[in-house]
Amino acid sequence: MSLCRRLLAASLLLLVGVGAPAAAWAAFTAKASGTARASTLTLQAPANAAVTFTCPANANKSVGGVSITGWDEVTGATSYVITLVTPAGPTATTTATGSSPQSLTVDRFPNHGTWTVTIMARVGTWTGPALSRSTSTPC
Repeated sequence: MSLCRRLLAASLLLLVGVGAPAAAWAAFTAKASGTARASTLTLQAPANAAVTFTCPANANKSVGGVSITGWDEVTGATSYVITLVTPAGPTATTTATGSSPQSLTVDRFPNHGTWTVTIMARVGTWTGPALSRSTSTPC
């Protein structure tokens, strides 16, 4: 191989060796732009619930409950968590997908003290503030 060809081959190798990393660097440092968007949802408490506390009707007077005939639905809510708490501690909980009538009952009915029912709007695992209705000694 002549000296001229060797110099040409060495020059090409040097050019490729120096130029390739520069080309790769240029390919990985390209810039792009876009618009990011995010939104939030604020859950409100349900409103205007029609709640009726019921006294025991069974023979041993041990089962009491609550009937809810509906409430104003919350925008964005996918379900509602409804809980009944009695003075003695027993609770009943249910999940509703809308404001359709619901009933909850508890055993070991305590007829003295405060009964409370709460309704919370829910999206996934998030819940909003509760609408709460209470009564003292419903029977």
